[in-house]
Amino acid sequence: MGVVSEDFRIVARGESLTLPAASYRCVPSDALALSQEALVPPLRPREAVLVETRVFEDDWRPAAVLCVEAPWLVLDDVDGVRASGSGGAYSVALIADEQQCCDTAVWEKAPTVRLGTIGSLPSGWQCGGSRLVPHSLSRTDVRDWRWAWGGSSWGPIWLELQTEKSDPWLVAWLRSLLPLPYPVGGSPPRAGSPSGALEGIFVRQSSLLFLRSYEEPSAAVAAIDLGILGRLAAGECGPFTWDLIDGESGSHLATGDDPASLAEYLDPRVDTAELRSRWADCFALRTVHAEGATSEADVWLALSHELGLFVASTRETFVQALRDAPLSSLPRRLTVVVPFDLPDRDASRHEWFHETIRKGQPRLSWTLTFAMPGALRRATSDRA
Repeated sequence: MGVVSEDFRIVARGESLTLPAASYRCVPSDALALSQEALVPPLRPREAVLVETRVFEDDWRPAAVLCVEAPWLVLDDVDGVRASGSGGAYSVALIADEQQCCDTAVWEKAPTVRLGTIGSLPSGWQCGGSRLVPHSLSRTDVRDWRWAWGGSSWGPIWLELQTEKSDPWLVAWLRSLLPLPYPVGGSPPRAGSPSGALEGIFVRQSSLLFLRSYEEPSAAVAAIDLGILGRLAAGECGPFTWDLIDGESGSHLATGDDPASLAEYLDPRVDTAELRSRWADCFALRTVHAEGATSEADVWLALSHELGLFVASTRETFVQALRDAPLSSLPRRLTVVVPFDLPDRDASRHEWFHETIRKGQPRLSWTLTFAMPGALRRATSDRA
């Protein structure tokens, strides 16, 4: 095959190859710092390429690059492996264990296989005594769940599915899907967490939260998310409602009341303009004027009257009134105008309001605005 560069050469390629018997790490192929252009011709489906990389002047170490069918794979039903690539062209590398040539964190997590012969399977590869196959959840045939957000903010963005299952049940179900390319089952990260922590599926009060930062997800994350959502849309966890929420503003961007509506949202054949029009009507802004309030009780009374709820003058009675009201009878997006000098309520401390709303009906998007003489100052954004 010949030398491609001073530090890299192709030895053989095909559907079956033999590497020197040794332990190899299974890593994304970009760990070799080897571009697809170096593999001339490029990798074909079900093809492996045996290469050697120079470590010292006369010391060449073997490695293999394997064409795979999905961005997230499973080794021996235990270990997850991320592949490099996009658009249906993915690959992994097998690198001799003593030859670390990628990021330390990736290397330490990379599973080790002992192999000599590599052979292609109908789906995946036989690597010595191990099997490397696509994760059964991996999907690329539906829309990514963030599409209604469209990159319009710094995020984070989350898709919240309110189920009828308990938190322990949901955690156990998620763990039955392992290995996955992100953490699952824990509590959501705190506000202000680094973007790397804003990726995963979390459990909160019978809800599943799919969380992402503003950054583009890896192909593995996107594919597994869609596989899990596909199973949810098929009814595997029973009935649920769902909402897509922009965490920067707290605004609701899309919503649905059952698994079928989530399947519709993800279906690339459905007209997005029709869906956006439906949500625009659902989230039309309604304003409640409570500028004359002189106490917190006055705010709850004004809201009760405006929304046609049972008259409530305390947090507890307003929470119960919200719980008793059908969601269809409430505005999904509401701004409430209160006086800036509302006693005991600093304009910069609005948790008292939003915590009360969430306890009563978490699927509402509310804005608290503080009025000043001659002007209005928006003191906070919508909160989920």
